[in-house]
Amino acid sequence: MINKFTILFSIIFSLSLFSQQKTAIERMTEEIQQIKQTTKSIKLVWWIPTEFWEAVMNEQNAGTMEQRDYVVNLFKDYTIVVAGDYSLAANNGALDFTVNDVRKSLIFSENGKVVPILDDSDIDSEVLKMMNDTMKPVFAQMLGTIGSGIDVFIFNNKDSAGKRILDPYKKGNFSVKIGKDIFEWNLPLVSLMKEKVCKTDSAKFPGNYVYCPFHGTEL
Repeated sequence: MINKFTILFSIIFSLSLFSQQKTAIERMTEEIQQIKQTTKSIKLVWWIPTEFWEAVMNEQNAGTMEQRDYVVNLFKDYTIVVAGDYSLAANNGALDFTVNDVRKSLIFSENGKVVPILDDSDIDSEVLKMMNDTMKPVFAQMLGTIGSGIDVFIFNNKDSAGKRILDPYKKGNFSVKIGKDIFEWNLPLVSLMKEKVCKTDSAKFPGNYVYCPFHGTEL
């Protein structure tokens, strides 16, 4: 089953990057991906919560319920961050693109506390297989030089009571620092919140809105 599932996972991941955009996936992707670019560098960070895979599989109707549950249970105890660090330089009218070792500079903090990267021995072997044998090759194949420079970082996301530390449905915050650049997230994710409706004209607004911006009425 695992080999078949690895193929399915690869297909799902590829589609999530390059399929026609679908509302739920697009809205969540806008929140979980961040890019900082200057004339001399590009840095990108992508936080991939379990809820992202759920949204992709549900919208694309991918896999059986058993396989979907497998994904959720496989990744629920981990915080997974994908990152890349690149230098840009002009050279005789062309642009040189250099991949930097992002693993040397990335620092992950949750709720103000620095969290160490998990050792491979502390990570489920199937999670490592999915990340190293499936996700990273897909990035390299589809994104070329950018993809080859992307690395995957896995952190613990389970407290001593067995509960999730970072839950995209609940309040919390975390950051990723690469060199001098800091990428920050505040939870919950708005894309996972129920939309609010204006009592005046039934217009819909993101779940974090308190008042209608047009009528001033409470939502």
